[in-house]
Amino acid sequence: MICANCGKQSAGILKAVRITDKRDNRKTDIPMRYKGSPRPICAGKCWEVVRENAMIWSVPKRYRKYALIEPVFESRGEQNAK
Repeated sequence: MICANCGKQSAGILKAVRITDKRDNRKTDIPMRYKGSPRPICAGKCWEVVRENAMIWSVPKRYRKYALIEPVFESRGEQNAK
């Protein structure tokens, strides 16, 4: 699979961004809804851009030091069903 942004080998189809609150381990999934998502994305610079945008748009400034942001990829079964 090829990354939709840069054309490099992708890590998988990014379905959502999971934000974990490090204080109480509360997890929140934010689905990807832009430019025909979900779409393949590489684990390098493209993921860093998505991660940074998720931090800016979804986490209030005073809580950013407590947030852990990680990708949620589609499972193989979901990819094969399409």
